Amino acid sequence: LRQYGALADPGAALVATAAALRSLPTEAESGAPPRPRAAGAVVVVDRHFLGWARVTLADGERGWLRRDALVPFWSAA
Repeated sequence: LRQYGALADPGAALVATAAALRSLPTEAESGAPPRPRAAGAVVVVDRHFLGWARVTLADGERGWLRRDALVPFWSAA
C-alpha cells in the first residue's frame, strides 16, 4: 500500500479540468487569490461542502476545489 501513496487513500481523486484552488469554499473574493491547478493532479478529498471539496495536494497544500472538477478513484457503491 505504501507504493500506491495517495492513490491508496479512499478520498483520492484526479483533477479532471483546470481549476482554482481557493482558501474558502466560495467564488467571492477572499483575502488570498485563487491558485490555479492543472488537470492531472492527484489530490485527497477529506471534506465536502455545497458543491465544494476540501483537498490536500501532494506537497501538503490544502484548499477548496469545485467538486465537478474532480474524478474520484474510489466510490462507496
